[in-house]
Amino acid sequence: MIKALVLASQKNKHINQKLESSDWTRCEKGYKGLFKTKFGKWWGFCQKADNKNYRFYLFNPPKELRSHPHMGNFYYCGKNWYGVAFAKCPVGIEEGIRAIEGALRDAFEGKKPGHSQDVSISKRKDPSSKKISSEFKPRSGLKNKFMEVFHVST
Repeated sequence: MIKALVLASQKNKHINQKLESSDWTRCEKGYKGLFKTKFGKWWGFCQKADNKNYRFYLFNPPKELRSHPHMGNFYYCGKNWYGVAFAKCPVGIEEGIRAIEGALRDAFEGKKPGHSQDVSISKRKDPSSKKISSEFKPRSGLKNKFMEVFHVST
């Protein structure tokens, strides 16, 4: 029992270190951070859906993504938040972040879906999550909205 707790603690510490190095940090309801590409940065959120899977959200996707075929893989949750429907759930948080950053890169570079992604994003909607709970909905100003939502101080 103690060995299992130590291993779980080490695993969480490893996940937190990896995510912190990529500007993603743990918050009360999951992880928050930035999806980053050479074209820009977008606020994101990830929450545990069940024992193995996470749900990912992107705030205010860029117009390049909105007009790209990948946009069919994002479902509107309200207040400029979009959930992501994966064809195959990412193995970990890092893999989900990489896949979404890949979709953002593809949109800016004009590449068609499925050319070289590690995790494919599905065309089907995620029926289990139509809306984000009200505590994840931003209220005013892009950065300020994110800061309010996740109770982050500057």
